[in-house]
Amino acid sequence: MADIRSFIAVTVDEKIIARLAVLQQELWHADAPVSWTRPTEMHLTLKFFGDVPEGQISGIGDALRDAVAGRASFHIGVEGAGAFPNLRRPRVLWAAVHEGRAALIALAAAVDTAVTALGFPPEDRPFNPHLTLGRVKAPNHLERLLSLMQSHAEDRFGEMTVREVILFRSDLSPQGATYTPLRRAVLDG
Repeated sequence: MADIRSFIAVTVDEKIIARLAVLQQELWHADAPVSWTRPTEMHLTLKFFGDVPEGQISGIGDALRDAVAGRASFHIGVEGAGAFPNLRRPRVLWAAVHEGRAALIALAAAVDTAVTALGFPPEDRPFNPHLTLGRVKAPNHLERLLSLMQSHAEDRFGEMTVREVILFRSDLSPQGATYTPLRRAVLDG
């Protein structure tokens, strides 16, 4: 059996993605050394596995179903632009989840606990819900980009209801990643 590169995530409403794409276009004009995330690839990753033996996918799907069982759907709001580790030394540019943050963190913890029981290592960093806009490739020529990021630090990009969590397959190619849903776990009501 082959390995399957996989992760668990929440997909994001198309209206939010469209607003983030407009922000990316503005930031792109800063001509900074950034590898931009394609809007079609934006999602809220709860757990990244990397390569997993194909025979374990079913067990991960069952663990995902168990992790969300009895959990209610919830509302999130995407607001503000920033960077990890910070805007002085940016490596990852992001839009943050503020409203519904605690519910998303609790969901990620439940998923992590469920798959840790299958032998996957637990996350070693606290979960910080965000949508990756791009990754900084070099620390030079960033002044204009960082100024633009600061001007969008409090922008509101939209709201949505989280209704399901998906186990995705990720196939990499020179044109970018292709994500295929393998299993879905639906939140209650």
